Amino acid sequence: MTGTAGRAGMPLQAFMTGTAARLQAVAVAIALALPLVAFWFIGHHGLNLQDEGFLWYGAQRVLAGELPLRDFQSYDVGRYFWSAAWMWLFDDEGVVAMRAGNAVLTSITVALAVALVSMQPAPGWRILLAAPAFAIWMVPDFKVADSFAVMLLVAGLAGALARVGPRSCAWLGICLGVVSAIGINHALYGSIAVALALGLRYRQARVLPSGRMLVAFVTGCAVGYSPVIACHLFASGFTAAFIDSIRMLFEAGTTNLPLPLPRLQALLQPSPGQDAASALRESLLALAGLAGGGFLVVAIRRVWKDRAPSNVGDAAGDAAGDAAARSAASAVFTAAVLVSIPYAHYALSRFDVFHVALSILPILVAVWTWPGRQRTGVGDAVLVAAVVAGTVLSLFEQRAYPMLRGWTVERVQVLGDTLYLEPHAADVLSLLRAQVDAHARDGRSFLAAPYWPGAYAVERRRAPVWEIYQLFPATEARQRREIARLRAADIGFSMYSLFRADARPDLGFASTHPLIVAYIDRCMKLLPTGPATEGRDIRIHVAGDPGCAIE
Repeated sequence: MTGTAGRAGMPLQAFMTGTAARLQAVAVAIALALPLVAFWFIGHHGLNLQDEGFLWYGAQRVLAGELPLRDFQSYDVGRYFWSAAWMWLFDDEGVVAMRAGNAVLTSITVALAVALVSMQPAPGWRILLAAPAFAIWMVPDFKVADSFAVMLLVAGLAGALARVGPRSCAWLGICLGVVSAIGINHALYGSIAVALALGLRYRQARVLPSGRMLVAFVTGCAVGYSPVIACHLFASGFTAAFIDSIRMLFEAGTTNLPLPLPRLQALLQPSPGQDAASALRESLLALAGLAGGGFLVVAIRRVWKDRAPSNVGDAAGDAAGDAAARSAASAVFTAAVLVSIPYAHYALSRFDVFHVALSILPILVAVWTWPGRQRTGVGDAVLVAAVVAGTVLSLFEQRAYPMLRGWTVERVQVLGDTLYLEPHAADVLSLLRAQVDAHARDGRSFLAAPYWPGAYAVERRRAPVWEIYQLFPATEARQRREIARLRAADIGFSMYSLFRADARPDLGFASTHPLIVAYIDRCMKLLPTGPATEGRDIRIHVAGDPGCAIE
């Protein structure tokens, strides 16, 4: 009788398993499609000459045969190689071609997140909800390489925790190598997460990796990091520039301008002139930070108390499959929590949506894969609240936001692309083009400072200086090297803004690079303020005495 019932139940269980697999495939397909659909509708909206321009200019220079870090200020090489590859594929140096590559990488990132969270048994609506829940946090799109790095670290660590062995260690090494090629900061955070996983594994099972596992891990790291290793081995001057870029971080004393969590008083009493939308965003961001921090504390406690996920290989029949599913889901949860720990520092260093998004992603994976959550109604409420809050917060950073608010946009042609820009962005481009036409024709170089690297990309010109984003204070020696480059480039004009990041008096071009500003004031001619620059705090100088020196 029991045997008959068991045999009768097997087709039903097989059907249910097949249904779950089909549902997972549908969720992954939705995850792949959402960013591509969004790009189709809003890929021509907006232009950020600051951070987006930093990536766009670098990708253009890679196509021209230059190397990041060595030939121009940049992040690590991975994201530039990816963007340049898509621009090469489309035979287009415009920003939309670069955004297409970002959209593809966004699709991969969201699909990877959905594949991870769907390992936890759950109702179909929860799995399908994961795709938009992660897609809305892919902001800003020009920093999606960082989001991809976070998800790849979770995937690599989850694989190593679920089935410890040389193969999974090699996979983890490849993931760590790839994210290191994207950013040296991700190498640090990933290494911390791996170290935490080793400590947790030893506490739970009193075991350490074998020699074969260590060799596999190191080999995987070398494979994933191979593009950068090739640069070190075969590109003259790259290693020195790489070391110097790390030295610059120590000179600045930080990787980001500090922007701490807002005080409660500031949330209850918005600053004068702050609109309701901005006040709502800051309040929700603060609440999300507090909720995320509280959840992470509880999740760390849960991971600390849990047993290690067991390798499944000696069970039989359906029990083996169930045990394997539980082990995989538990490993994803543990990996997400461990990766969340080093990335949580953004809440204390740079508390804005751009940076907090990286902290949120692994926490979202942990929320979705919380052990036993499928048996409670509380989990449903948490998921819905997370999606609603994430939608509101990320909405302010979406390219479609000006259009949703009904703001006026202007059509502007930029390297063959039709872009829809807000009036102030269109005005800056118009001012830039007027100066290029008047003072930098026939490919002559110019200086756009301090936060406009995209100006060089718009005009498809090589920057006359190495430091294309003058955010942090530069030493006297660095400034003198840049002045030498300016003199050698014989720039046609200089256009710099008096804007100070975060409204800090110690920032701004005149404060961070006073020698360069003094050189421009002494050796170039200041144009009188006109209708185009009036009220914009922009200074334009044109070429003066080529033999002039700073002193």
